[in-house]
Amino acid sequence: MASKASDKFEEATNVQADAYIAERPLLDIPSEQLPQVAGELLSKGARLVYETGIDMGVDGFDLFYFFSSDGERTSPQTLLRVRVPREDPVIASLASITPQASWAEREVMEMLGVRFTGHPDPRHLWLPYEWPRPAEADYQRNEAIMRPKGAAANLLPIGPYHPATLDSNLFRMTVEGETILDIDIKIGYNHRGIIKLFEGRDYHKGMFLAERVCGICNCAHTTTYCTAVEQMAAVEVPARAKYIRMLMVELERIQNHFLWLGLFVNVMGFTTGFMLSWRAREVVQDTMELVSGQRISHGMNTIGGVRKDIPSAVSSQVAQLLEDIRGKVAHLERIILENPVISDRARSIGTLSPKTASEYGALGPVMRGSGNRVDVRLNKPYLAYNDVDWHIVTDRGCDAYARMLVRIGEMHVSLDICKQALDNLKAMPTELAVKGFTIEKPYGLAQVEAPRGEVVYLIAASEYMPNMPLAVRIRTPTYNNLPLLKTLLVGCDVGDVPVILSSIDPCFACTDRLTEVSKTHNRVEFAWTWNG
Repeated sequence: MASKASDKFEEATNVQADAYIAERPLLDIPSEQLPQVAGELLSKGARLVYETGIDMGVDGFDLFYFFSSDGERTSPQTLLRVRVPREDPVIASLASITPQASWAEREVMEMLGVRFTGHPDPRHLWLPYEWPRPAEADYQRNEAIMRPKGAAANLLPIGPYHPATLDSNLFRMTVEGETILDIDIKIGYNHRGIIKLFEGRDYHKGMFLAERVCGICNCAHTTTYCTAVEQMAAVEVPARAKYIRMLMVELERIQNHFLWLGLFVNVMGFTTGFMLSWRAREVVQDTMELVSGQRISHGMNTIGGVRKDIPSAVSSQVAQLLEDIRGKVAHLERIILENPVISDRARSIGTLSPKTASEYGALGPVMRGSGNRVDVRLNKPYLAYNDVDWHIVTDRGCDAYARMLVRIGEMHVSLDICKQALDNLKAMPTELAVKGFTIEKPYGLAQVEAPRGEVVYLIAASEYMPNMPLAVRIRTPTYNNLPLLKTLLVGCDVGDVPVILSSIDPCFACTDRLTEVSKTHNRVEFAWTWNG
């Protein structure tokens, strides 16, 4: 006889694919059935896109598990919801089934106080490891976590403040000579409180908070945020607005890759490449300013569409600038690929097999640099990506060099998408945005392929404040890619750390959280986590 868990799984996986294009099913699962349902979804090729929790007051805690099967244009997606009681919030860990759940469960443990039984590494993620005890009290125990094994091994810390990492973070590496034997990653040094600030602002003001999560990919963040709210309000964005949004996020992808490429070759000593790449990025910034009026925080998106149109005269100027950018991409590609130092330094280091990339849920160019065709623009089309011709750029090199090739290739593809967007806008109706909206659904869940990979926003509506969300949860691509450093760095030389770290293009500031706690006699009374 089939179990209830299997029935739920069949309900989730047997729905016609077209139904998932319009909306994803939300399935309520009893906590005891979660491991079986999640295990069956994973065994069918799904990945755990996001796991998070929301405090529902006296009703307990709602835990959300978002799974996606990355097919092409018809990828089934399932959102599981599990409620655990406030009095004894205990649930089985999925980290023993998939490493994709490890960091998320450590965060929920801090954020809500939920206990995940069987978690292989229940240490704090954001708080200091020894909290709530003084650091000195558990010094020896904490040092034993990374105590070098053998007389020749040593502990080498990098950070939390180090010129090679730019943002604040701490890598504690066990090394023998120049070889890395093990690494422990400690983050939580950057925080701005954005997630908590969402709860005190209406939906329109929240959009400007989303824009400030990341200065490099703010169009991707506002597009994701607006899409989630538009789902909740059952709003259909006008076709012209979809094309303008697509143009902006693709220009943003190009400027991000120019910025990254300059930093990547600079850590290998190629200063000329750095200067040329950042000079080319200025042209992209000029193009985005021409469209939006701003170079960094563009403010183009609004809930229901976009704020500004692109007149025909501006469109012609943008088209000319795109051709200038295309020439700069080709020039940079030639001089970088012809440079033997770049090839020698970046090849065969930071290797990530396709299987490991899938098991850990790698995202963006990190995933595609291992040959995996995972891209939300194709797996779960949004905006106007179904209406233009483009292809996913992948490389089977599986190393730092392959991840560079993917980003260079993506600049060419993004330029093609931008040109098609400008051409198609000429025949589009002039409507830019839907005026006014009413929240009709309790949740909104949106994904957008940002330059570093997939960004996810989960928004829960408030029953008592119709203008404000109850909670907003953000999962940035670095949140998934950063744990992979343990795989990428072990066995490599210390001198390769800057190159390998740069190859995943980490953004610590948009990934970190600050956990605020109130305690009495070392007992947590409440805790919440603030993004950024």
